[in-house]
Amino acid sequence: LKIRPNDPLVVNFTFQSISDYPVDLYFLTDLSYTMSDDLETVSNMTNDIVLTMRNVTKKLQMGFGAFVDKPVFPFVVPTPQYLQNPCLNVGTKELHCDPPFLYKHILSLTDNFEEFREKTKVTRIAQVLTDKDISVIFAVDNKLHSLYTKLAAFLPSAAVGVLSASSTNIVDLLRDNYAKIANKAELMTTYESDYLEVSSSLSLSLLNSTALSACMYFDVFSSLY
Repeated sequence: LKIRPNDPLVVNFTFQSISDYPVDLYFLTDLSYTMSDDLETVSNMTNDIVLTMRNVTKKLQMGFGAFVDKPVFPFVVPTPQYLQNPCLNVGTKELHCDPPFLYKHILSLTDNFEEFREKTKVTRIAQVLTDKDISVIFAVDNKLHSLYTKLAAFLPSAAVGVLSASSTNIVDLLRDNYAKIANKAELMTTYESDYLEVSSSLSLSLLNSTALSACMYFDVFSSLY
């Protein structure tokens, strides 16, 4: 391949994304008593998540953790008795809830999905923002959707879905985010010369779930005039 200095070159090609791109799903849900219904929804949609993600990758693991982040009034009564059992606020002493805590790891990443389903039935966790290497999906009540959409705009990779009884939209979000990660491509030029400078750009278009069409644009500049 020969390129004249200062003349652009366009190269078109197609490539396949990585098959069975590994996926680690870590669920963070509020442990508060008021969030118990949402936790049950997450637990019930475990099978749908597994079936959907198994269609795109065989390397799937799921983990679970929890914390309560409301140890202040008006969320709880700030007395030692109520802080030890916040569920005294619901009007029955027979119901016991864990006291507030910052974070508690419940289940390490595993491919034992039945164990994950059982863990989410008996424990709850609150929203925890993670670092930029992890895609965050907020599953929230409809009334909070607008607020979390604004929050997601400030994160490098985030999505928001309404947590409903069917929760099919959450499963779709997981699948779509997997496709974005698996089909990500970067172009780097490694040509080194004291006399030539090579710049490049890459544009992609999705052909199907595994194949992409790519167009590379090269510019070669000469410093000899």
